[in-house]
Amino acid sequence: MTTLISTRHWYLIHKWSSLVCTGFLLLLCLTGLPLIFKDEIDDLLGGDTPYAQVPADAPRVSLDVLADAARARYPGQLITSMLIDDDEPRVIVYMTPSWKTFLGPGSQNHSIRFDAHTGAMLHDSTAPDAAGAAFMKLVRDLHTDLFVDLPGALFLAAMGLLFVVAIVSGVLLYGPFMKKLDFGTVRADRSKRIRWLDLHNLLGIARHSGGIAEA
Repeated sequence: MTTLISTRHWYLIHKWSSLVCTGFLLLLCLTGLPLIFKDEIDDLLGGDTPYAQVPADAPRVSLDVLADAARARYPGQLITSMLIDDDEPRVIVYMTPSWKTFLGPGSQNHSIRFDAHTGAMLHDSTAPDAAGAAFMKLVRDLHTDLFVDLPGALFLAAMGLLFVVAIVSGVLLYGPFMKKLDFGTVRADRSKRIRWLDLHNLLGIARHSGGIAEA
């Protein structure tokens, strides 16, 4: 009887924690995908200046020169990192107005791309005429804080913790719900609801087991 009551409690915890956080996790996935390919999207929409036509063995501009050019364009701002592109003859300089904006919500971080051979600026992510810049800022703000700065960031962090609760409760429920079946069984001959439940259980426990194996 005690085990049955405990299972019911875990079922309610799993049910509601999953329902509450799923929509926000989907939002993070949808907004995170374009952010992963931000540079490629900027290349597609930004209309960057073409690379200079130089011999294959042409020397590259010193990184110090590019850093000075970035600081001259944005006096007083900080350079957080510099990326030497292995596939394209360019160097990307990442900047931020201050460490507070770099680490906190409502980020104002941006980047400048330079031709690695000539030092000419190819693209400025904050340029008002940069196509797609406003869209990417919209996506980034939605992804990081839901447009409400620190409260939004903390809310998304809470959704992440709720997702952890959903995973743990799902693992604890898998045994009692599947104790009469082999691991990973999907009853294809049963009703659609049963098939979806079995598939849900299989995907959930397989993903969790895979994460443990990787760790």
